Amino acid sequence: LYMYNDEESYIYTPVTTGKDSTPTNIGITKVHYMATDIYLNGDRDWVNFWMNINGYNEGIHDAWWRQVYGEDSYHWNGSNGCQNTPYAAVKTLYYNTELGQRVIVHR
Repeated sequence: LYMYNDEESYIYTPVTTGKDSTPTNIGITKVHYMATDIYLNGDRDWVNFWMNINGYNEGIHDAWWRQVYGEDSYHWNGSNGCQNTPYAAVKTLYYNTELGQRVIVHR
């Protein structure tokens, strides 16, 4: 995941995206909703920072249960479509993001 500020790289962090059976949607979208201290998946998964990026059920969030991010582990140990992001990176991202901000998702 990269975040740019005035065309300069501001944040770079590996993330884990959707597994093969629940892939992350690719394309240009925006931040629709932001929240802190929220449960996802019907009160199963609590996260510190949540940024919904497709208006439905995909977003960028921390994943306390994950030890490794990035690489190709998403094939067998990926998310349900979200971008699981290390805590420190998603915290910085959250506090430097606005509603409506453009998001480009690709692999």
